[in-house]
Amino acid sequence: MSFNPPSESDTVEEVRDTKEVNLIKTVESINMRSLLKAGTFYGHRTDSWHPEMKKYIIGKKKYFIKERYFSTSSHFIDLRQTLSCWRSAKKVVQQCASGGGSFLFVIPDTINFDISLYQEPNTFFITKTWKGGLLTNHRVIINSIEKLKRLEKIVEEALDETNEEIQLGKREITKLEKKIKTLNSFFGGVREMTTLPDVVVIFNCSENQVAIEECKKLGITTIGICDTNVNPNLVDYPIPGNDDNISSIQLFLFNILKIISEENIKQIPAIKELIDPINEMLNQVAEKDPDLSGQLHASDVPVSYKKRKK
Repeated sequence: MSFNPPSESDTVEEVRDTKEVNLIKTVESINMRSLLKAGTFYGHRTDSWHPEMKKYIIGKKKYFIKERYFSTSSHFIDLRQTLSCWRSAKKVVQQCASGGGSFLFVIPDTINFDISLYQEPNTFFITKTWKGGLLTNHRVIINSIEKLKRLEKIVEEALDETNEEIQLGKREITKLEKKIKTLNSFFGGVREMTTLPDVVVIFNCSENQVAIEECKKLGITTIGICDTNVNPNLVDYPIPGNDDNISSIQLFLFNILKIISEENIKQIPAIKELIDPINEMLNQVAEKDPDLSGQLHASDVPVSYKKRKK
């Protein structure tokens, strides 16, 4: 009767698809070359820039659009400033991950992102439009998530041929599946988020003003990718860069996930040290009272020490 902590060979990476894991494992670290390659330096047009971004802008380029017969110009972001801001944000991510903190990623819906392949412990994702009150009215959101889980259970039992208690027609099942799909699109990435996150990472600040305001109200640390049309003072740790380019977003996203994954692996030896006394205690109980020992199992151990499953 003992509880086995996660081993280094039993990490989340092994239960994921090999091709998808390689995107995190082999992602290029953030440096001047990778930022240039991802097009992070491209800003918005000069007529839609925010004055507070002036210190992060290195220049502009004028060009002519043949299809529309007019000329315009766009700003270029200073990548030296981007690297400096990234180092500050990286320290925050490392400190939070090493302390077991939780992260909420707000990702644009233009990114084809499969949550199930990249979900580390204490990481949550919003890939659709931000639902107002997700943080400030978290109890109501939890009720919606519980409703989602109840509907999934009903459909699962209805599709089970051996279950004769719940019998639903095809039309009713289809309606429930549509509701489940809708709820999953909004809450699928936060269904296990029972408490407020410690850090919120926002990849499109211009379209997520409500999210930033909620974080400010609750005192939650924010990290944001700020394009030239965004006020960088809205977030605690702004990173000047292109927030429309998919390559630019993926570069920052996968690097942050890689840092979190590495910090989680570093915590495995510490977890082993905590688990050993628990195993000794369970063995002592088994020797003294065999009947009671049969009632003890791994679920009695705190969730944070449990072995991660697929």
